[in-house]
Amino acid sequence: MMTNVSESFNGVLKRVRGLPIQALVSTIFYHYIALFLKTCEGALKWESDVVFRFAPEVLTMLGNREAATRNLCWLVQLNHTEFSYYDDKNIAHRVLLTDDGCSCSCHSMVLYHVPCAHMIVSLASRCVLHE
Repeated sequence: MMTNVSESFNGVLKRVRGLPIQALVSTIFYHYIALFLKTCEGALKWESDVVFRFAPEVLTMLGNREAATRNLCWLVQLNHTEFSYYDDKNIAHRVLLTDDGCSCSCHSMVLYHVPCAHMIVSLASRCVLHE
């Protein structure tokens, strides 16, 4: 990741190498302010869109997870809030649904803050939207 950051910074410096130090610093400053404002405008556009609650990348990830739910083999409901899933490789995943939140043995929700395929199927079986 540091290589990408340094390459990006070098790309900014290529255009302003011949300038004095004060002009160099102000050019870099205003360049990054412009990038920040561009990102903020994109975020505000996504927030103002009533149809989607998530950024496009997250919507793509959720679509991929929903497609992955079709490959889950079978569901075993252990009790009202606890489910167990077995995939085609016979790997078990345990999902716990509570009023406070959801948890899965694959820890996708903790790591990525996006529900995994097991959690989506569990919520669908209880007629709850994952969004």
